[in-house]
Amino acid sequence: MKLLTKALLLLLLGQVSLSAQLFNIAEDLGYVNNRFERVIVHNDTIVAVGLASTDSLERGVLIALYDSTGQQIASEILTDVEGEGLYMLHNAGGVVPANNGGYIIITYSIRFNAIFIKLDAYLNEEFRYEYTDIEEGANHNYYDPIPFGEGYLLYGYIDRDNDLPDPFVRIVDEQGQTLRLNFYGEYESRDIYQDAQLIGDSILVAGGQRIVNASSTQGINFFDRIRVSDGTLLDSWESSVNPDMGWLRQLFVLEDGDIITIGQQPLEIIDENTFIVQPMLTRLNGNFETVWQQPIWRSGYHIWRDGLYEIQQVSDGYFVGSGHLSTEIDGDLTRAGWLFKFTAFGDSLWSRYYLPPFEIEGNPQIGGSFFNFGELSSGHLVSGGTASGDGPQRRCWIIKTDADGCQGETPCEVLTGVAEAEPRE
Repeated sequence: MKLLTKALLLLLLGQVSLSAQLFNIAEDLGYVNNRFERVIVHNDTIVAVGLASTDSLERGVLIALYDSTGQQIASEILTDVEGEGLYMLHNAGGVVPANNGGYIIITYSIRFNAIFIKLDAYLNEEFRYEYTDIEEGANHNYYDPIPFGEGYLLYGYIDRDNDLPDPFVRIVDEQGQTLRLNFYGEYESRDIYQDAQLIGDSILVAGGQRIVNASSTQGINFFDRIRVSDGTLLDSWESSVNPDMGWLRQLFVLEDGDIITIGQQPLEIIDENTFIVQPMLTRLNGNFETVWQQPIWRSGYHIWRDGLYEIQQVSDGYFVGSGHLSTEIDGDLTRAGWLFKFTAFGDSLWSRYYLPPFEIEGNPQIGGSFFNFGELSSGHLVSGGTASGDGPQRRCWIIKTDADGCQGETPCEVLTGVAEAEPRE
């Protein structure tokens, strides 16, 4: 009997220990308004980047570090010269672990110039470099930098002197100084890169969109393969107008050269600002022919990257997408964080919805959004972004689940907020 009691106690303690490793944290980091817009994992350290305001600062870039148990290690707010604001948006800014330790942050100023900032491992700033070589147009739509050789590859789109955006690739050294800048796309067209992935150390696969009418209701997708060593465009492919795969948002290149994409397929165009779209997951082969295509959410009104924000291949070989979707809770429309796991053949393994750890019943303000995510060495997943529901200000939100998207004991329905966040009809 004593042995049985001891065994049960050890089992219960083991379950409590497992649950204690997981977390759902939405907190105020001490600013007037603060939120995360990027969450990555590096060497089991959680790196979260977003925006914050103070009584004297309209906007600054907030960065915080957490250990794998959710304990905060450090946080810092970055400002422009003389304390002016710095900014980061879904299509302007990024973060990556630095080649020599610490972190590289891409942000932008009120001058609409991108700024390359190097931080050490404790978030102390080492230096910064501002890109002022584009004098007439906006020079701030940069995505997450990609480590490349002894420097970095930066990409995105820049408004040129004709006020139209052009895709670009900028190769910089460790100090952020430009070694080479190449433009792609058509100079007289509205072309933008949406996402890119470096294959090995030689080829960049970049995907984007070209707006083909003045009201921004018709677009084509295009893919470029670029030899990074000299910037040569090796080949390019364009889709039809408003293709079935949807307006391209994200891409992931597989080992065999196939590409998995996230898109928003336009179903109904009400006016230039209001679309009904169907989020789509598509796999293309090396000739850009459709291998399979799956709708991944009910159609709804267009919100930028509503649905999956990012897809990554995780350690078990499958894929996980992180994002946010509209839901209804007690008849009130809100947003919930979303993790979705699927195979390379488009088969869904599981799909989970999450709310921040606030009171749900009678709380019409509760909601949240996930953006990027990362995987810990344990196989646990970490995502996060912005939470609301605990007062008028937005909160910094990070959440850690097991490899199946669960936070507590089986079944997953015991998770805080998950069972209540039903998909919107």
